[in-house]
Amino acid sequence: MIYDEIQFTSTTKLEHIEIGKRQTVLDVFDARLAGWKASSLSMGGRLTLLKSVLESLPLYYFSLFKAPMKIIDILEAKRRKFLWGGTVNVKKTSWVAWERVTTPKKDGGLGLCSLRIANISLLSKWWWRYKLEEKSLWRKVIEAIHHTPRKWPIVPFNNQVSGSWAAIARLEGFQLSSTLSIGNMVKGKVGLGNKVRFWIDIWLEDKPLKSVYPDLFGLESEKNVVVLNRLSRDHGYFNFNWKWKHQIVGDEAAANLAELISKIEGFSFSENEDTWAWIGDEARGFSSAAVKKMLINQGVSPAPDILEWHPWLPPKINVFGWRAIQNRLPTSDNLVRRGIIQIPVQCCFCGDVEETAEHIFTSCYTASIVWHHISSWCKISQIFVFALKDIFELHKHFRGETTRRKTFQAIVLVSCWSLWNARNKHLFSDIPISLSRIIEEIKAVAFLWIKSRAKMGSLDWHKWKNFDM
Repeated sequence: MIYDEIQFTSTTKLEHIEIGKRQTVLDVFDARLAGWKASSLSMGGRLTLLKSVLESLPLYYFSLFKAPMKIIDILEAKRRKFLWGGTVNVKKTSWVAWERVTTPKKDGGLGLCSLRIANISLLSKWWWRYKLEEKSLWRKVIEAIHHTPRKWPIVPFNNQVSGSWAAIARLEGFQLSSTLSIGNMVKGKVGLGNKVRFWIDIWLEDKPLKSVYPDLFGLESEKNVVVLNRLSRDHGYFNFNWKWKHQIVGDEAAANLAELISKIEGFSFSENEDTWAWIGDEARGFSSAAVKKMLINQGVSPAPDILEWHPWLPPKINVFGWRAIQNRLPTSDNLVRRGIIQIPVQCCFCGDVEETAEHIFTSCYTASIVWHHISSWCKISQIFVFALKDIFELHKHFRGETTRRKTFQAIVLVSCWSLWNARNKHLFSDIPISLSRIIEEIKAVAFLWIKSRAKMGSLDWHKWKNFDM
């Protein structure tokens, strides 16, 4: 098929992974993750690049081959290094575990998708296509190569034949949830009964009858028999056309046969062709996105503190808030804890205590003045915050219509970002800290972002200064 064009290999010399005579997947990643991009883009920009471009780069290969874990690990390491601003020669601190980064936003992550999950979800489509495309040439080739009379898997698979199909077939038992695996996600809907196999395909139960009644399947003389050749209805009653290798003996086998017959008696044929349903979404059928969602939800453990992302603000502000609520900003206490610096640094705003995120945004005199001004500007009671989580939940207690509440949430996030921005300018550019400049920046920046991104064409500067929404 396509073995000459693309080849994944688990060789230790990863630079020898070849895609014809073109660049390797790793080379393409390196080209897109150039060092100048990591240093010139904000973290929000790097996140956007990772999600919009880099997650799609390997999808063509992932939809055909099961990538070796070594390759997955290397690609994930490149993505992780790029996200945190690192380059080939410069390593930056990863402030949040990659497992948390690849968690959905609603559960406290950044919404990046694990490449391993992307690979599995794309390969699973071949199970669906194999059932639907019964007359296609590729399916006939697979049957000719992998069919063996000694085994009866749901899709043909010969252990003696290696290749991409072998890796796909081995996904049969891969769990998509606590109760569903890839192998039992495709269920036959029997109409005429001339396509769905009685013992091997899933149709009567949530798994093949060969797995439910292995002793009866062992006695079956025609393993691949279709439903029509075992059942027929005459005057409302079923006729069972069994073909056993020998007479059924033993109480257990007889009881299993009686149980099977009782289940079938509630079944009925129709005049339609046999069809297939995807258990994950029977109405719309198979989608890789649905499989990906199931795999992501399977291993999710929500974070204790989750940021409510704001659609009116740029990604860099939301990412900043996401880091702040988890206390993953490079403040003095965090740098000391990670061994990056040895001596604690005092707060650059007040110079009284060691710099911590909680102090900068809640208890510092500068922060208190900013929150007092925000309270007066937004015409609400005085804001008192004692923990980082309190700051990012202030909007939940804001009374007013949705637009005003979302505007207030944006102002809070921009206020924290402006305080952090003033801190960085003072430390790295020696720019004096000015309360009036911080407050003016909050009003101006929030106005520009909200007006443009929330599509509030009627919002003008005069109304904004008076918080007249």
